[in-house]
Amino acid sequence: MTRRGFRAVVFVGLWIAASSVLRADYKESFRRAIYASNQKNWTEAIVFLRQAIAEQAQETGERVVISGMDFKPYLPQFYLGVALMNNKDCSSALAAWRTSEDQGTVKKSGEYNLLRRLRTSCESMMVPSNVSAARTSIEVARQSDAALAPLEAEISRLQGQLWQQDSGLGPAQAAARTALQSATARLEAGTRDSDVEQVRQAADLAVRAGEQFQAVFRQALRRRDELESERAKPLTTVSNPPLAALMPLPATPDSSSARRADLQTLPPRELVAAVDAFFKADYARALKNVSGVQPPAGPVAGQSYLIRSAAEYMLYVLGGESDAQLLENATKSVRSCRRIAPRLEPDPHFFSPRFVQFFAGVR
Repeated sequence: MTRRGFRAVVFVGLWIAASSVLRADYKESFRRAIYASNQKNWTEAIVFLRQAIAEQAQETGERVVISGMDFKPYLPQFYLGVALMNNKDCSSALAAWRTSEDQGTVKKSGEYNLLRRLRTSCESMMVPSNVSAARTSIEVARQSDAALAPLEAEISRLQGQLWQQDSGLGPAQAAARTALQSATARLEAGTRDSDVEQVRQAADLAVRAGEQFQAVFRQALRRRDELESERAKPLTTVSNPPLAALMPLPATPDSSSARRADLQTLPPRELVAAVDAFFKADYARALKNVSGVQPPAGPVAGQSYLIRSAAEYMLYVLGGESDAQLLENATKSVRSCRRIAPRLEPDPHFFSPRFVQFFAGVR
């Protein structure tokens, strides 16, 4: 045998020996853990059981000699759960038993009936504290829901059906209420059956519902502020918006006849009514009135399309920006306005910044 071959044989032998020692270690750790458990030294038992799991995680059910004729199946997760329960840590005990069950070996052993009895006992000890936490979470969610009522009333006063139409308001509140109802039902069932898992699920659902209500509250504040800003702007910055909005455009310098015609042009009554409704923030009535206008070509026609586009855009914004048809109509009206009166622009003193920006962006 060559020197290189001899070295290879020695290396393999050492590796096999080391592997055997390492694999034997888990039995020693397990043995010391069971001995500590027999002495009711639960803290030490937990340490050695976790060490055994680190060395051999899979429960094999192999019979391990503890001392003399005392044998125990290698079920470290199961025995870890027992030690943790006796150490007043039921939450970790339940987790260890779930791992044991997931591996499957314990289900074929005589220890499985004991696992199930201990788990029921552990869960019953955990239920009262979990019930209290779940009830607190449910009450917090209910209070968050109740806090939405004044905001819903304000928004409904400012813009009719917006609460029902905006997906972040009414529909989101309804979804949160459904989650809260599920949380309440699971808490009742979990309390009745002493089922800690159902109680835990109830708490999770209640927390989620509370977070949803808080999101609705933030959206409601934002939408209310937008509505109040839109209503307040024309009233505080414009002395006579209808007249200002319907001022005819000046004619080009080389067209004196067009200038005289513009000065003599009177807007249709429907357009006057539409402008009046618009600056009173009654955008639906403004759109209805301006839709009845049959304006001649020229500045008055341009003003009609300006008011129409503004009303359509404001209805789109106040409706939660969810009606794509309204946005498309507003865009078409802006283009018609530009085609008929290319030099006409919405005056920022009379129209909201968002509409002015929208108008400028349409091509």
